[in-house]
Amino acid sequence: MHINDFSEKFQGGIDPAKLENVKHLGGGGIRAACPACRVAGSDKSGDHLLIQANGKFGCAANPDDHQHRKEIFRLVGMTTGDAGRNGSTKKVVASYDYSDKDGKVLYQVVRYEGKKFIQRRADPDRPGQWIEGTGCMKGVRLMLYRLPEVLKAKADGKRVVISEGEKDCDRLAKEGFTATCNVGGASKKSGDKKWLPQYTETLTGMDVVIIADKDDDGRKHAAIVAGDLHGKAKSVKQLELPDVNGKPVKDATDYFNAGGTVEDFITQVDATPEWTPANKVETSAAEIVASKDETEFEFANRLAVTLPPIKTCGSTWHAYAQGAWYKTERASFRPKAQAILPESIRTARREATLLDHLEGRNQFNESDFAGFYKFAPGGEILVNVA
Repeated sequence: MHINDFSEKFQGGIDPAKLENVKHLGGGGIRAACPACRVAGSDKSGDHLLIQANGKFGCAANPDDHQHRKEIFRLVGMTTGDAGRNGSTKKVVASYDYSDKDGKVLYQVVRYEGKKFIQRRADPDRPGQWIEGTGCMKGVRLMLYRLPEVLKAKADGKRVVISEGEKDCDRLAKEGFTATCNVGGASKKSGDKKWLPQYTETLTGMDVVIIADKDDDGRKHAAIVAGDLHGKAKSVKQLELPDVNGKPVKDATDYFNAGGTVEDFITQVDATPEWTPANKVETSAAEIVASKDETEFEFANRLAVTLPPIKTCGSTWHAYAQGAWYKTERASFRPKAQAILPESIRTARREATLLDHLEGRNQFNESDFAGFYKFAPGGEILVNVA
């Protein structure tokens, strides 16, 4: 097929991430469904569009039609905001293979600089090649990352660590742990659940440790995973890793990069109690109503006593569970605060006010606190001495 050079009119080129049925050709070219033909109801075979390695492109069914090319570019052209999203101008940082139980690669996540990701599936007709673009993952059964290793750990009775992403899994594996995650990371919006039933099925009967990323999305995702595994896995633990050597830690990679050791990691896990669903409040939110004769301070006090025991030293929070005080974060109490606030008065301001109230009413001098309890390595857990 002859392709004329319209590079000046089509600066930026075609964005493969917007294409369907993408197949990579030798020499860096791409063949895919022609979006202009699809709009017109043709290209049933899904292979009319050809993009050369130099960025020139054309349609096999309309090789000399400039207007047709303009329509292709209008539909799938690379805009300024798209530049580099699929790696055409960005560098590939890492690729992560997802395999079936026998080690056969089914699909791959590719990470580009700027923390941009795409998913693509293996081309069954061209070993080592990939099919990517819109709809490329349709029909692919999703598996846990590093599935063969997970299944081996299951057979050997070993525990598995769940992180939010592949990078953390690889770092955990480097440190000697069996680690896994789901494709796509944490859910970013309501109803977009990334943890699927087949993942829970795979981990049924195993000892599972969930490392939550220290942000709202990470905590919500970890809670979803823990909730799905509870009662099916042999045991479930969920924790956040502490900062190390004054360096902020969000995830497992940060933890080990900051100087955290395998021994300390294991200590964190062993000291963490098993995850259980949040205890139901004896008095329902509907029954807790503000009296016209009490102040908001008094009302907050009545709400506060329905929450799990906490102590605060400055802005540092500790929650009590199963015989020990655990360092936690104010944000971890947000769902609890929301749950006990009556719906009729549930606002962000009242939630914040309640948390402020809790932080103030439960203040404890840290030196006195340390006198009654001893700090475990890293200072993240206060274990009862007596």
